[in-house]
Amino acid sequence: ASPVLIALVSVLWLHERFSRFQTLGVALAIAGVVHVIIRGHWTALGHVQWVPGDLWIVAATLAWAGYVVLQRHWGTPLSAAAHLCAVAIGGLVVLLPFVLWELAQATSPAVGPTALWLMVLGGVVPGAGAFWCYSFVQRQLGVSRASAQLYLGPLYGAAFAWMFLGEPVGWHHAVGAALILPGIWLVSQTGGGKSPA
Repeated sequence: ASPVLIALVSVLWLHERFSRFQTLGVALAIAGVVHVIIRGHWTALGHVQWVPGDLWIVAATLAWAGYVVLQRHWGTPLSAAAHLCAVAIGGLVVLLPFVLWELAQATSPAVGPTALWLMVLGGVVPGAGAFWCYSFVQRQLGVSRASAQLYLGPLYGAAFAWMFLGEPVGWHHAVGAALILPGIWLVSQTGGGKSPA
């Protein structure tokens, strides 16, 4: 839902163009993502039960959409790398008290060398690397077109799970890819820039 919200707000507030073909592309990509998540069993959607944690996910989705659009609205003279560093430092300042509080709890597990190494790896590769790439793509393509690339996440997840965890790849992944990839291609086509004032 997040890329759809980002595209909608970008069109209404930032006046980015979004064509009918790009709208079709978003619809295809969403269908592909859902197909992967439910493993091709569309009837399973009728048995979904909402829990309080789902509200946190909705809040996170809205927060991410607002964050992405506001980044574009409040432009910065900083380069992509400098901007990422500024955001990371701000996040560190906000989160550090909570981290220290959690570590002080008696029930918190000890943080050993393996955990520290995984934290560093997670911070550098999917953290700094991914956010820098996303920021660069957003500047090149615009907010709405860049956000549609998030629909590739389930395909990347399935590929990495197959490579590193030995999880099987099923037909639902292939069908999802057959919907997601053309959808992303359509979204990436003409449009997505500023509309004339």
